Amino acid sequence: MNRNDVRIAIVGATGLVGQSMLQILSEQEISAKNIRLFASEHSAGMQVPFRDTMLTVQAESEFQGECDVVFGFCSNPVTKAHREKWESFGVPVIDNSSAYRLDLALPLVVPEVNPEALLGVNTNWYPNPNCSTIQMVRALQPLRQLGIEEITVASYQSVSGAGRGGIAELHAQRSGSEHVEMFQARIEANIVPWIATMDSEGNTTEETKLRYETRKILGIPNLPVYATCARVPVEVGHGEAVFIRFREAVTRTRILTMLRSEEGLIIRDEVIGERLPTQIECVGSDDVFVGRVRVDPEDPHRVALWVVGDNLRVGAATNAYRIFEQLLAYNKIKAV
Repeated sequence: MNRNDVRIAIVGATGLVGQSMLQILSEQEISAKNIRLFASEHSAGMQVPFRDTMLTVQAESEFQGECDVVFGFCSNPVTKAHREKWESFGVPVIDNSSAYRLDLALPLVVPEVNPEALLGVNTNWYPNPNCSTIQMVRALQPLRQLGIEEITVASYQSVSGAGRGGIAELHAQRSGSEHVEMFQARIEANIVPWIATMDSEGNTTEETKLRYETRKILGIPNLPVYATCARVPVEVGHGEAVFIRFREAVTRTRILTMLRSEEGLIIRDEVIGERLPTQIECVGSDDVFVGRVRVDPEDPHRVALWVVGDNLRVGAATNAYRIFEQLLAYNKIKAV
């Protein structure tokens, strides 16, 4: 099926990731006539620009199928409430929520890393991994042959990961507000080492996602993954300090060569004067940026990387779109 003939429904179209998806579809020159937008009753009737036209947002209650693929950019409760309805349409659903990512019956796919997971599964439900997980495993992909034995990661995640409310709270605090609602503490001029909810052992759900999603995508069920996730006063773009232990001993030159061989990775070597990759630079890009590449001078099995990516694109909408393209390539999207 030609991608320009696919009828696309986007549910949650007015959110930050839904808007990023629309931008990607615009860049891919998908026809506006094949796109339908849905959101909450509150957003129904909103006009959204798409290239040289305007698309009207409909209430999700009006969504009755008549599409060939569904992109869901909704919260976990909304996704769970509507799963049965969306599945009844008999078309692939690419779900950006975290509600079903660890369901063993469902594939969890980053197409640059494990596209084969889309094959041999009897489902039309395709969860999209977490933003911080996606950019990390994309950076790890060219190094997998070295034998990944352990990962430690500290993430520095932008406020857009909490949606429009996160950006609004940062702006309000920059203007003098003392109100704290979206995060566990003031975010302006601060770092908050807590994302989402915390369990009785002190681990947050964001840290748990990084552990179990990484294991599932890399296909290493017992891989030790130790994460600390923090929120930083940046609007868009996640940064990660990633420390990997490999089975093989390596050199810095070998790691750089392997990383540079991977399409979609932008590698910066500050040692030779290349520019340090930062979160500002990654905004609007579909590439993952990697710098601060180091091998532990006391243990050549241990490597450190700094990884940054646009969490709305690389970490969400772009990966969802690439799952869509992979499903097309595997002939899993058909006209209904």
